[in-house]
Amino acid sequence: MPAERGRARPGAQPRLDAPALLLVDLQNGDAHPASAYVARRRARDGDAAAERYLGRLRDEVIPNARRLRAAFRQLERPVIFVRIQSLTPDGRERSPDHVRRGIHFPPGSWDGAIIDDLAPAVLGVDG
Repeated sequence: MPAERGRARPGAQPRLDAPALLLVDLQNGDAHPASAYVARRRARDGDAAAERYLGRLRDEVIPNARRLRAAFRQLERPVIFVRIQSLTPDGRERSPDHVRRGIHFPPGSWDGAIIDDLAPAVLGVDG
C-alpha cells in the first residue's frame, strides 16, 4: 500500500529538490494594525516607526507572502504556517523573554490567528 501523501516512510530520504514554503509569525498579534505589538511600538518609538512597520507589512511582506503562497500552491508544494501561541490560558510556560516583552497569545485567541489576508485553508499547512 502506498504511503499517504505527506506521511514519512521508514527509511525515506528528504527531497531537497522539492521545497516547502514556511511562513512565520504572520499572525494578528504581530502583523495586524490593531495588534498590541503595534500599539506598544507606537507608544515606545512613535507614530512614524509604527507606520513604517505597518507599511512594510502592507506593501512588501504580505504581498510577497501571497505571491509565494500562490506559486507554491500552483506547484502543489506545501505551505506551512508557524505561529506563536501560548499553551495555557495564563501563559505560565512562556519564556522569560516573552514574559518581559509582554508576548502572550492565549490558545484560540485572535492574536494567535494567522492574519485574514493569508489565513490557510487548514491550520498549520495549506496547499
